[in-house]
Amino acid sequence: MLRRRLRPVNRSVQLIHVTPRPSPAPWSPWQEGQCQSGCTARSKGYRERRRQCLAQDCEGTGYDVALCDDTKVCGKKRRVAAGAVAARRCAQYAARVPALDPRGGGVQAPHDPTRMWMGCAIFCRRLSSGGYYAPRVELNDAGLDPYFPDGTWCHHDGDTHYYCLQHHCLPENFKMTAEWHVWELPSEDLAGSFNARARAVDQPADDALRRYLSLDDDGVPLARSAFPPVIPDEPEELWEVDDYVDIPAQRDSV
Repeated sequence: MLRRRLRPVNRSVQLIHVTPRPSPAPWSPWQEGQCQSGCTARSKGYRERRRQCLAQDCEGTGYDVALCDDTKVCGKKRRVAAGAVAARRCAQYAARVPALDPRGGGVQAPHDPTRMWMGCAIFCRRLSSGGYYAPRVELNDAGLDPYFPDGTWCHHDGDTHYYCLQHHCLPENFKMTAEWHVWELPSEDLAGSFNARARAVDQPADDALRRYLSLDDDGVPLARSAFPPVIPDEPEELWEVDDYVDIPAQRDSV
């Protein structure tokens, strides 16, 4: 019987260094506040939640708002209709925005899936031109909230109720995740330096902005486009702060 001697095969092994993927930075546990509510009709309560990033570059957000049962919060007191809340708020807004009618009341706009803020913004009756206007820009830095309280009912699609959460009309089963946060929703909204110093009047831009934030007498948006008007950026020099004073040179007294 013929026997063959097997020769060892020379196989070189190349080691590849694989850098381990860093694990996400840790968060502290959520700290939940108490259930609060505006006690509006068909509303739910809301509970603020906060957490702290224990390192750098944490994924997700440190702030969230979740719905809660407001039965104990509101008790047996009568729930207020959204229109009544809007009327009371609009009377306050009119002191800051002269174009609003302090006695004209306000409305809740119908939900728009392309502009999720609409059902949660308060629209006030105009003083002279008719229709309703949401003074979001004028009240941006005035210390007045131009929105309905979180938890306010804002829509029903036949199957699911929607409620205001962080100024967005969202389904009650909406859950925040690291990848899907309320401020990353596919909803168009305004962008610009609202609280900067006043710009020179840009009439076309102002007119487009007013239409975008307005409803007609029947509560129908004047601007049907889902995309907001572009607010021109301010010149860089308007953001400069001169925190020094030039003192003229003085001659030494003899």
